[in-house]
Amino acid sequence: MSKFDTRGQTVALIGTALVGAGLCYVALRQPDPGRIQLLSSIIVAFATLGLAIVTFFQSRQLRFQSEQSLRASLRPLLVPEGALPGSALWSTSNFQLSIRNLEGGPATNVSVAVLPQIANRQDFFPHLFFGRVLQPIAVADKNPVNLSQGQVLISEENNIAGVRLYAPATTVSGPTQPLARITVTCHDVFGLKHASIFDYRRDGVWVAIAYLAEVDRDLDDVDNSNR
Repeated sequence: MSKFDTRGQTVALIGTALVGAGLCYVALRQPDPGRIQLLSSIIVAFATLGLAIVTFFQSRQLRFQSEQSLRASLRPLLVPEGALPGSALWSTSNFQLSIRNLEGGPATNVSVAVLPQIANRQDFFPHLFFGRVLQPIAVADKNPVNLSQGQVLISEENNIAGVRLYAPATTVSGPTQPLARITVTCHDVFGLKHASIFDYRRDGVWVAIAYLAEVDRDLDDVDNSNR
């Protein structure tokens, strides 16, 4: 239940109790059978009203929880499959990967960006790669994506939910050094945006960096913000 709902329920119950107490006070100032009967009716009425208020807010809470559960159950989880061209990556003009949807619901508006280490941004720019998956990806399915140089503008400062889109600078050398960072964004059946971010090491291993649910922008939004 949200803070707003909790406060609303508390205020409503306190207000109901205060009104009921005031009416009871008036009825008891001059006690007689008629007033006692009136008092009983007032207590029953306000108890019923209080129960109705509690039931209303509980139903709102249950509806909210149900909606959240439904969203979570239909949230796509996308991962890249395949291998990058290795050390020849930044000298090639295009290549292909596959994007698999592991769970949830279908993923639409799938976009993919592959960017170098931040320390090499000036050397490689505009040698970042971008592509779109042309068809929705159903659960447990995978679709190919053709990645070509350029096409989008992504700056050093750009991030999604605080996660940078360029691979971080590192002093690590050798096979475990990140060669590139791949970001995959998509929409779910509700139009909500999600992102998966991976680093690809020089030894050909994908390393999951973040799975970001219900983010405020996708790769298209990042590109548009730089134009």
